Amino acid sequence: YKKAVDNYLSALTINELLKDKYRIAGCLANLTTSYLKLEEYDAVVSFSERGLKIANEINVYDVRRIFYLNLSATYDSLKNYSKAYENFKLFKQVDDSLSNAEKRKQVLEMEAKYQSAKKEKEISNLTKDNKLQAIQLEKNRDFQIYLIVVSSLSPIGPLAWSFWVLIPISAPNPNSAPSVNLVDAFT
Repeated sequence: YKKAVDNYLSALTINELLKDKYRIAGCLANLTTSYLKLEEYDAVVSFSERGLKIANEINVYDVRRIFYLNLSATYDSLKNYSKAYENFKLFKQVDDSLSNAEKRKQVLEMEAKYQSAKKEKEISNLTKDNKLQAIQLEKNRDFQIYLIVVSSLSPIGPLAWSFWVLIPISAPNPNSAPSVNLVDAFT
């Protein structure tokens, strides 16, 4: 852990020159963990207090969580149980906040997936409906062409032709008014 401390101190110096507060807080958190393993409790307290100021300033929960946990373990090792308990409660609050935020994120992701699947199904259904309407219109056009050919060949062709022009054949629309019965239309 001595080598880790040296590396973290070098990284801390570089990040301080870059004024990268998030990375400074991260280096300080890593230092407190290493110093805790080395049982250098004064360093843990010193770096944790410094790191907590930065973590609170930039509102970084995951790093703040590490500081409170390391402080709790440090005070427990020093047999200062009231401070150990106080820091553990703070750790638990931050940990719960992180858990709740993660759960909210998961719920929002699930909701987005559900809405996306629902929209895709609607699009698929509309596409099928459009294809069915296109097929029905094509059948109606074919029937109209058939009527034109048949009516032009038969002696009553002009009568059928005028009938067809007066009452055009179109795709059935479930929202439209009921169709007109041709027999009732002329009686």
